[in-house]
Amino acid sequence: MASIYLRKDSPFIWIRYKDSSGKWKSTNTGYRRDNIGDRKQASLLAKRKSLEEMANKPARVASHKWEDWVLPWINSRWGDRTNRTPKMYTNYFWSWLKYFEANEITQPSALRREHVLDYLTWREKRGGHRNTAIGEIKFLGMLMDEAIARGYATDNPARKLRLEKSAPAEKVPWSEF
Repeated sequence: MASIYLRKDSPFIWIRYKDSSGKWKSTNTGYRRDNIGDRKQASLLAKRKSLEEMANKPARVASHKWEDWVLPWINSRWGDRTNRTPKMYTNYFWSWLKYFEANEITQPSALRREHVLDYLTWREKRGGHRNTAIGEIKFLGMLMDEAIARGYATDNPARKLRLEKSAPAEKVPWSEF
């Protein structure tokens, strides 16, 4: 992971990162330490370098399969709740896992935006409604955020899709008698 640091003898901010061969490099960013805007730009540069490092190396070998980390993550994140959330998210995950197996998506880094958009029609063919599929896509967005935090993926294709839910069915109001 790239990081920024300051040197005593330099008015500039320095960055330390790994290059494509895996060697550590230190370079001057050209941004000054006394300028708040430059400090912000240097931290953004470090984030970009970190993403480049993640893109250049394969996803972690240990525990990169969906089944190895998702269910423990759901239990640690929502397991203490007495409401229905952990069970609902577990069911969402099992639906996604069926889709991943059908499309040979073995790890989070293999997921693409086209897969997420294709999930709507795949889910409707198997008895799910559009609104249910959209809820499952929103859960996938949370799941992919966690995958990025763990270093299993570099981007989240399940975010900012702008999918609209269909209108719910009309309900007949209860009569007074």
